[in-house]
Amino acid sequence: MPKSTSIIKKIAEKHFIPTYQRRLTALFGYKPERNPNFYRNKLTGEEYSFITGASAWPDKAAPGFIVILAVPKSTDHKPTFSVVEEYETDNISVLLRKCVELRDKWGYWECPRLFRPWHCDSEKYIQLLTDFNISINKKDDFEHGFYPAPPTVLEDPNCFNIIVRQIYAVLDGKKKSLALDDANLLRNHVLNLRKNDPKTWKDEKHPAIMALGMAIHVLLEQQPWLDDGEIPQTVPTDLEEVAEHEEIITNRYFGQDEYDFDADGEYEYEYEEDQGEEHVSIMGE
Repeated sequence: MPKSTSIIKKIAEKHFIPTYQRRLTALFGYKPERNPNFYRNKLTGEEYSFITGASAWPDKAAPGFIVILAVPKSTDHKPTFSVVEEYETDNISVLLRKCVELRDKWGYWECPRLFRPWHCDSEKYIQLLTDFNISINKKDDFEHGFYPAPPTVLEDPNCFNIIVRQIYAVLDGKKKSLALDDANLLRNHVLNLRKNDPKTWKDEKHPAIMALGMAIHVLLEQQPWLDDGEIPQTVPTDLEEVAEHEEIITNRYFGQDEYDFDADGEYEYEYEEDQGEEHVSIMGE
């Protein structure tokens, strides 16, 4: 890990609520708890539940754009979004270097959940990204590399239309959850977009809108501020399913030992030793 240049400090609350408990409370109709880990801006003291980044490539009609979007920490279960940094340039190489710089600045090295992945249409310039990573990786330390991934919305042929509508959904109305007060560049780009004329919505003309929309879409889709960790697998209850489940778990940790039930339904463990076979019951006499 390089010397930190981040302005973000990860904070862990003392009373951790396990993932499975949050899932159960949601299942039974209770509101899920927010992630107990949060991130503090060391310069301003502001606290965030999550931070992500997205970028869009420059085009002949408009410069490329980078947006860093944060979810301010709150006791309210309705998230709000804050643009904490924005940047635009016509130069692709400058854009890539700035993505890495801002990623590191906003907590990439402070927490393995932040900026993994960075959101971008990576397939458009895959060879350029490969060459860029070769130039910045140090001694085959691939963790330094820049590995953006396209959000699922890009698979839809109407993705830009979807993205624009999501932006307006969080900008307008009583449930407004995105403020662009300090994002002068983005605010101008949104104002220049003809809200009531979808026929003019072209992604190649609006990289700034594309970058903001990708970040908004991913946050609304994944809600990462509510979860910390993998969803635990459901433990089966059927006798044969239990045996199969335990066999998979045991083989994962102890090798290919065999598990089976005896005639009385007791779960037994069989293994071979050099002096012969030994049969041991592990569930009752």
